[in-house]
Amino acid sequence: GVHVASAGGVWLALVAGFGGMRELDGGLSFDPRLPVDWPELSWRMQWLGSRMEVTVRQDEIRFRLLEGEPQAVTVRGQEVVVGPEEVRVPLDGQGERIDGVLRGTPLVGGRTEEGIRVSKTVPHAWVP
Repeated sequence: GVHVASAGGVWLALVAGFGGMRELDGGLSFDPRLPVDWPELSWRMQWLGSRMEVTVRQDEIRFRLLEGEPQAVTVRGQEVVVGPEEVRVPLDGQGERIDGVLRGTPLVGGRTEEGIRVSKTVPHAWVP
């Protein structure tokens, strides 16, 4: 069978993570970052009663209204209106890329780009 909560978690990880979708101040915004080897990520969704399709590619994001009223969204700070005609917004790069396989052990004591100290690791086994 399918565990519905797990499926929802995977959808959220893809859309909010790689798709960069966020709800901010009552509006919908996007700042996508696809992995290097992914040609695109596409999903359908409903926002404020309107159904739309979103497709993120390495060089652009596309919106298509499937049903309902036009909706304003922002892409990296630029407002666009998703209406009857497909909307394409060019993406100027996908941010810093990490190619290859990451090491299996985090660098505890190191710092993230934001200056946050890495202080914990995920245990291999949980012991009550």
